[in-house]
Amino acid sequence: MEIDAFAESYFDPEQVLICESSTIEISAFPPDHSARETRMQQLRSLLNDAIDNIAAAACFDEVVLDLSTEIPDALLARIVAPSATQCHQLRLELRIVGNKHVAKVLAQTTDTAKVPVYRSIDAALPP
Repeated sequence: MEIDAFAESYFDPEQVLICESSTIEISAFPPDHSARETRMQQLRSLLNDAIDNIAAAACFDEVVLDLSTEIPDALLARIVAPSATQCHQLRLELRIVGNKHVAKVLAQTTDTAKVPVYRSIDAALPP
């Protein structure tokens, strides 16, 4: 019981995303597979809101989604594909920050293959 309470406090929905300007950083996923699905549901809702807020600010042409924390391969496309669709609808460009492995995984899925992947936030931000 105490472990569950600790896990809930550690993986608090407030900590799922960290947003600054047009950059969204996703926190690490829990190691437990059942907790991952709960995290995905929280993440989708919070990510939708964060992208809407960036669009509402009307100051940015892009959303930089930082996936440099360890995210399970099976979840990468589930995070990026809906975000890419939402950004496209809002006339924002989605830019991903991740390593070569993230780029490789995203390149294997039709819905995410064309989303640009950068090695750092600085590289993903426009000049």
